[in-house]
Amino acid sequence: MCIHIPTQKQIPEDLKVKKYATIEQHGLIFLWMQRQEDPQEKLFYKFPWEEEEDWEEVFLQFEANFNYHFLIDNLMDLSHLAYLHKSTIGIEAVAEHASQKTTRRGERIKVTREMLNIHQAPTHLDLTGYNGKVDRWQSIEFCPPGYFWVQTGTAVAEKGLQKAIGDDLLIKRNSVHMVIPKTEYSTNYFYKTVHKADRVTKEMEN
Repeated sequence: MCIHIPTQKQIPEDLKVKKYATIEQHGLIFLWMQRQEDPQEKLFYKFPWEEEEDWEEVFLQFEANFNYHFLIDNLMDLSHLAYLHKSTIGIEAVAEHASQKTTRRGERIKVTREMLNIHQAPTHLDLTGYNGKVDRWQSIEFCPPGYFWVQTGTAVAEKGLQKAIGDDLLIKRNSVHMVIPKTEYSTNYFYKTVHKADRVTKEMEN
């Protein structure tokens, strides 16, 4: 509602705009079009590590020409890396030699996949320079309506997976994928990933 107009004492009562519930977080503005009161915290997906100084972030946004359900299917089943990304981050073992566990907590669904004693994917080999066997993990948590928290990484084989430390921990990456339908056949896709600042150079990011 307008509360002040220079040189004018009387302000028309209908001089106002409609208010929507919003939260600004992670460099984005989240807007609830059907709510005017403040949204409940439980409705908002908070992304860990966002504010940590020793993590760096990369943000991407684009429009995809397909229904958003296809992107949900894609993100919940990362075995597709073995076939669609085999020249970069995928190898056969991602699909053929993974143990998988699915759990549910309220509305949220989490899929955890582990691949033990496997070769590095081409991009991971270039990134780390380590050509020995590794243990690899993928953890995907889906929070309706369209948030995904994806944790991925590799460690030297038999060094504790996510609990590996120092040089035994080769890759650790966290990302949030935000899938927002635009029309029946198009989707707004927002993607943010963070990684340890000393693990990836600016050249690698580009």
